[in-house]
Amino acid sequence: MKLRVAAAGLMTVLASLTTATASPAASAGTEPDITPPEVGTCHDLHLSAAYADTDDEPPVACSHRHSTYTYEVVVLDEAPNWWDDDAINDIESKYCIPKYIETLGGNTKLIWRSAYFAKTFLPTTEQRLAGATWVRCDIELAGGNRPAWLPQDLALPALPLPDSLARCRNGSDADYNLTVCDRGHRYRAVASISYPQSTFPGAKDAQAYALKKCRQRIPRQAFYYEWPLKTSWRAGFRTAICLKKTSN
Repeated sequence: MKLRVAAAGLMTVLASLTTATASPAASAGTEPDITPPEVGTCHDLHLSAAYADTDDEPPVACSHRHSTYTYEVVVLDEAPNWWDDDAINDIESKYCIPKYIETLGGNTKLIWRSAYFAKTFLPTTEQRLAGATWVRCDIELAGGNRPAWLPQDLALPALPLPDSLARCRNGSDADYNLTVCDRGHRYRAVASISYPQSTFPGAKDAQAYALKKCRQRIPRQAFYYEWPLKTSWRAGFRTAICLKKTSN
């Protein structure tokens, strides 16, 4: 499951995020391996696998090119309802997101201006039925229609971020996919807008404030904007993002 930290819109049109699922079957006559994955491992996944809910491919050496990095593995005392999105979201918010922020240096404003995102992988159906109780928390770098390779050093420099890490959007009006800016894109993040209040203003007011401020920052031109959700606000993501249309 891809962790959704923000809502987004093109002017007043919302864009939704989707996930895909996959449950590879265990070989006949063998018990599935339910050993928790290891923190610090790297994985080379193509697009469908990188966005799937499960991954049973072996890790690769982190010195080789890779598209995901496991920064945390949560081992629960008992299995949750794996098919309950709210239960899984609670686990992600409680255990994965804080560690994700820490792994990337702790600056949520800077993290959100990048194309990094947090992604969780769950046990396969066979592993769940065999008693697996772990959740794997990974970092990925969005690349539009295919994952971008992660750098060896995940640390983020100061703004402005290099195009290989910076946050852009590509695609069409119906689905502006997140991507690094060194790939084809139509919108680039150019401003972070802080909210004046310390408590979450509510989804409608958070969107309205982002729209107002981005319209002031990018007048007389089409723009894309993102605002925090309640769960991400609690984690420390308390800025809106304004993305300006580019000629790329």
